[in-house]
Amino acid sequence: MGLTGTMPKGGATRFDELIAMHASTSRDLPLAGYFADPYRFFAWARAEAPVLHVPETDWWTVARYRDIRAVFRDQETFSSANVRQPPVPLCPRAMEVYRSAGVRLEPTLADEEPITHRRNRRIFGRGLSARSVARYEPKIRAIVSRQIDGFIGDGQADLVARFLQPAAARMTFHLLGGDDEEFDLADWPGGMRRVEILGAATEAAQISLVEMVARLWSFSGKLARAAIENPGDNYLGDAVRMRRADPSLFTDNYLHNIAFLLQTAGADNQSHTLAHGIRAMLAEGATWRRLCADPGLIPNAVEEMLRLGTPLLAFPRLATRDAEIGGRQVPAGAWIMLLLASGNRDETVFPDGETMDIERENARDHLSFGHGAHFCLGAPLTRLEMKIALEELTRRLPGMRLAGGGPPDIFRTFTFRGLKHLTVEWD
Repeated sequence: MGLTGTMPKGGATRFDELIAMHASTSRDLPLAGYFADPYRFFAWARAEAPVLHVPETDWWTVARYRDIRAVFRDQETFSSANVRQPPVPLCPRAMEVYRSAGVRLEPTLADEEPITHRRNRRIFGRGLSARSVARYEPKIRAIVSRQIDGFIGDGQADLVARFLQPAAARMTFHLLGGDDEEFDLADWPGGMRRVEILGAATEAAQISLVEMVARLWSFSGKLARAAIENPGDNYLGDAVRMRRADPSLFTDNYLHNIAFLLQTAGADNQSHTLAHGIRAMLAEGATWRRLCADPGLIPNAVEEMLRLGTPLLAFPRLATRDAEIGGRQVPAGAWIMLLLASGNRDETVFPDGETMDIERENARDHLSFGHGAHFCLGAPLTRLEMKIALEELTRRLPGMRLAGGGPPDIFRTFTFRGLKHLTVEWD
């Protein structure tokens, strides 16, 4: 097996072996190294192979902060067209299920070309500005409080299952115009990660995940149709009112795609970022106590959680022509994996970047929302939701601590690293 920039003996598992195992059909092989601790690989890559070619998959990984930002900024050379394409192709039966479900994806805010993106960003970005999302604060706080009410009397809870995932899902659901009576109809899969479609071990697992995507597609269509027929005081309703003034703005299917994208993009990243961040603070102890004692630190703590605990390890781009990244030549057509979680720990930008510092002055410079023209439109909403979640947890459960021992139970794919469980207890 060849690799441009081979890892040294005694370091993390050889990356060529890792990728070969990940991309092969034998996904049940014991995966060590990257999947056990990707941050060790990232540290090595930043120092020794900041732009790395992996022949087995023909990927190019980019590990340093400034190189990642440079790629994000140059959207003409590095296209977002492959953002929603799984780097590991689906099996034929899963593809058949996908096609038969009538899923009609089209490029939207995440993966459309620059000219179209600039136009649609102006249309769909208004409803997600910091000023616009402020109107949702009472509803978000009510959702968060109600979720905590459901377990606070138990003395112990799995925060992922009882709080973080359902609260984030409900927030997105209400943003799109759903009401509480319909919430159980939405396919919020909880423990089954949609992104595991990038690394599903078996044909049966891929089919199950594709069926889940199909159900989400169907339900997002219901939300879009409801907004078109009777636009409410919510994100989709705002968009429909703009289109009534100018019918040329977007099609019904585009709105359907927006509803689908919002369901699949935001809630999981937010809930797992909080899970990683809360676990890190509770494991250290003093940081959680400091946050409880001084709620004024919460907004910056949110940024530090996003920097250190983003579950989105890597994000793709596609080279539209021969280009240079970090002094290396990359050919046209190259699939580039931007290692966001590596850039977020780059010591040249974030001193002592492997540790959590909720008072870090430049925490907000993280890459977890991307950078440049495709900077995440949902960032203001995510920040508000995380802030409220931490405000309520620190106020109501200041004595919270980790329960049990042993290593965390992790979702392990190349691009995503989430916590399956976060069990805590309190007196």
